[in-house]
Amino acid sequence: ADAWWLNQLCATPEFAQFNLWVFRTRAGAPVSCFAAWDFDRAFQGDAQAADARGPDRFWFARLNEDAELRNRLRGRWRELRGGPWSDAALEALLADLASRLDPAALDLAGAEEYDRRMTEWKAWLLRRAEFLTPQ
Repeated sequence: ADAWWLNQLCATPEFAQFNLWVFRTRAGAPVSCFAAWDFDRAFQGDAQAADARGPDRFWFARLNEDAELRNRLRGRWRELRGGPWSDAALEALLADLASRLDPAALDLAGAEEYDRRMTEWKAWLLRRAEFLTPQ
């Protein structure tokens, strides 16, 4: 559930399409999945766009039939949005990440462009989280 929501929040376009690892950390452990190298295309496009894969993409049609999984995903989203992915928590996370960056190393045209890009990223991420939250 966490891998699903992380990739949905970041709008990672190739998650589960081509580059997904499904694994267990040990025998009997829950199944995990991740596509760590696909974040190079994340955080792009319309923050309010639906999942481009759709539920019929590859094996997602079969997973979507599982009511327990659907309920788990919905429940986990509520937990995330109520805590670590609330608007305030996401804003704090982005502020922390931004404080660790050296704007000069980003090859941007000065502090104004850096500030503009950070503001756009924050606004995009908050729109995306709001879009994913059922009303």
